Amino acid sequence: MQRTLVGGVDVARRAVWLPRPDVAPKWVVYDTGLTSPTGRAALALVANLMPGSLTAQIDGRSVHVHVISPDLDVASSLAALEHRIARIESPR
Repeated sequence: MQRTLVGGVDVARRAVWLPRPDVAPKWVVYDTGLTSPTGRAALALVANLMPGSLTAQIDGRSVHVHVISPDLDVASSLAALEHRIARIESPR
């Protein structure tokens, strides 16, 4: 919860409060190892909750994410999220 709040403040600061917006949008294509369509959909949907990012497309095992700045380490965040989803999907 704390990271979401800090991220939200960072996005607002970049877009509104700075004299010149500190944004440099880019696309990140993340290739996931998740095998189920449900797992990939969960990854894409939950990734939208990461501040400064928006999932735009799932193409097979590739997830296309639009980010507000290249400074955001979206790939690491997606990898951590993917790991959590894989643990949920794995048989016990």
